[in-house]
Amino acid sequence: MVIVILLLAIILCVCIFEKNKGTLGDESVQNGTTTEEPVAEQSSESASEQTEEPMSEQPSELASEQTSEQESDPAPELILNSEMQETDNPRIGEILNVSGVYTDSVDNTCHYAYQIPQFFADTESAKKMNQRIVDEILPEIESEFSVMKHGGSLWIGCIWYEVFEYGDMVSLLVTIPYPNDVRFYYAYTYDFANGKEVTNLELLAMRQMTGESFVETAHEMEEAYWDKSWEFNPELKSIAELEESKALTTPELPMYLNADGTLNVFIPFPSVAGASWYYHLCEF
Repeated sequence: MVIVILLLAIILCVCIFEKNKGTLGDESVQNGTTTEEPVAEQSSESASEQTEEPMSEQPSELASEQTSEQESDPAPELILNSEMQETDNPRIGEILNVSGVYTDSVDNTCHYAYQIPQFFADTESAKKMNQRIVDEILPEIESEFSVMKHGGSLWIGCIWYEVFEYGDMVSLLVTIPYPNDVRFYYAYTYDFANGKEVTNLELLAMRQMTGESFVETAHEMEEAYWDKSWEFNPELKSIAELEESKALTTPELPMYLNADGTLNVFIPFPSVAGASWYYHLCEF
């Protein structure tokens, strides 16, 4: 009996001890004594460390580097000479003569060269002609420089001129080549002896021709060329290309005097392939 009473007493003491231990544990949780290194504080410190080097600065630095690289290799600038520059010919000057090497955005590298000539004369007629030359040629060059500025591929890689002198009559011939063997021409003739422009009608008159007789002769040349082009397949011949060429044939076609006085005229002839017509140089 004594033994049983001792066992019951021991069990009762153990139960009381466990109950008090649970109560103390609850109180310590309520008082926050178990959070010696709070998770919230760790997150705050981590966030603080990340804030010291903001991620937004990295794209900004990269953009700055890219901008710097672009600025270090600028596109060429088009600048006209403030004054006409002399050439080997005392009668001819240049308002523009620029060349260089260009690589487009797809790594095509090419040489470019552009020239704009001028008559070295101080008459009102010469000034008007010189301005007309700039107005007709410069837009083509400006377009190519705009292409280079945006990394595109060049359409016209070069523009050049030739000089033909027949006594005091000096002709400038400017050539602009396009893809597919297409070329456009601009011709200007100035009479240094009389200080005036020589018009196309005046050039034709030197060959005893009028504007009307020239067009009639040119049409005959175009028709003969077209007939010969289809002499082996006449049933396939179309008149559309011929009619287009004839419609473009006027006394205003590019023409100039050669050094021997021959009148050279670029006449649009119909084509069986490629473009619908191409300029052919004809002598009168």
